[in-house]
Amino acid sequence: MPEFDLSPCYVYWGVAGAEASLGMTFGGVNVSIQEQKADVKFDQAGDVPVDKVHMGYLIEITCNLAEVSVDLFSTIMQGAAYTIDGTKEKAVITPPIGANDRDYHSGSLILKRVINGIASADPNDWFTYPVASPSIMGDMNFNATNQRAIPVKFTCYQRETLGVYSDIMTVGDETAT
Repeated sequence: MPEFDLSPCYVYWGVAGAEASLGMTFGGVNVSIQEQKADVKFDQAGDVPVDKVHMGYLIEITCNLAEVSVDLFSTIMQGAAYTIDGTKEKAVITPPIGANDRDYHSGSLILKRVINGIASADPNDWFTYPVASPSIMGDMNFNATNQRAIPVKFTCYQRETLGVYSDIMTVGDETAT
């Protein structure tokens, strides 16, 4: 069994099976997993819970994408349209008011361990989130002393197939049976 040392890692995102690298990160990649539970209470037991019911997981991945480019902005920002015309390029951002993350701007997110300076090709070293939607969050610095990076938060959702919700995350090789 491999040791899951998730620091550092490369971030890949996009259509499942064709995820693309989002380039270098700066400041690490943080995975936040919060188990959600609801209290079960009975009048006869007073004000304290007698049990808890599992309600799911809230998983968010945050990172700073260090290779700032017009193309990267168009990939990460919801409502972006990328145009390249010879040597000229632009990303025009139109806020997608009322759009759902899952339907409008989600993809498969894979965190791949760095081994000997490159992303591991071994799926046993991967953390895969089948439905993840990026949002730019926080500030970008434009000054002489701080490295500029795009702060991104991926919100992960359960995979849905024909109205049935299933996995939210796979640690290791997704193809293992």
